[in-house]
Amino acid sequence: MQINLKSLYAEALILEPKAINRLVKDSIEIIKQDGIKCSIRLKDLDRFLWSISHLGLTLTLNQKSVLQMYFEQRINEYKIKVNLGILVNSVLCLHMLQCWNKKVIKNLLEENIFMPVFYEKYHWKIRSRLQLLISLIIIEMKLVVPHNLKKQIKISSNPSKYINAVAEIASSLVEQGMIRNVVIECPIRTLQIPGVTLITDKNIYHIDVLDNLTCFRNTNIPHGLMKLKIRLLSRLKYRQIAISNRMFKDSEALHTAIELLIINSISENKT
Repeated sequence: MQINLKSLYAEALILEPKAINRLVKDSIEIIKQDGIKCSIRLKDLDRFLWSISHLGLTLTLNQKSVLQMYFEQRINEYKIKVNLGILVNSVLCLHMLQCWNKKVIKNLLEENIFMPVFYEKYHWKIRSRLQLLISLIIIEMKLVVPHNLKKQIKISSNPSKYINAVAEIASSLVEQGMIRNVVIECPIRTLQIPGVTLITDKNIYHIDVLDNLTCFRNTNIPHGLMKLKIRLLSRLKYRQIAISNRMFKDSEALHTAIELLIINSISENKT
């Protein structure tokens, strides 16, 4: 038996959310029923997890439990060397969906299951996903990770013109003494979604622009990876500011509008 994997497009989620939710519900029911036979291909399961995690869907506790139990039931298959890439991606997706099992992850780390991904010829995408997964394990699970798994691979990520514009405007507030430093970065370095970090005497702020890089196309609705970034920054105690790309349509008022947004955000958090 295989999961009926139809394309889960963001447009469908926005226009027909009930249809997507029904598809997800039915697919998870198939997974639940397959608990004895374990006949679903890991590749198909991985595609399903990738789809729902990158769409940023929120699962019920029962749905999370089904996915957790099914994953644990087939963990020995995942550990086979040929399936390591699928293991990395599936664990990352489960973490994005907030249905991980700390004990299982701890065992995988203790058994050095992930180590070959960095030291053998795995695709750079798999290695980059492992990097992100390791960051999540450290930030959200507070687990100790072997030093060898903290290895970084360089992935280019150029900031958008909107991010550059925000950084330039924010830099003017450095001269006024409101901000000590302005940096274009993603504080979670393994998550390639650049924004603008503002460092003040009391707090650290991070600005993201809601555009086609951070949201579903032509919307201000964050996709799964952007939702993950928001969640992680919250855990790291960053003050977050979101700017719609629509603000950039009025070039004459842009500087003042963004400057006021930053000033107001800083003023609100002074006390």
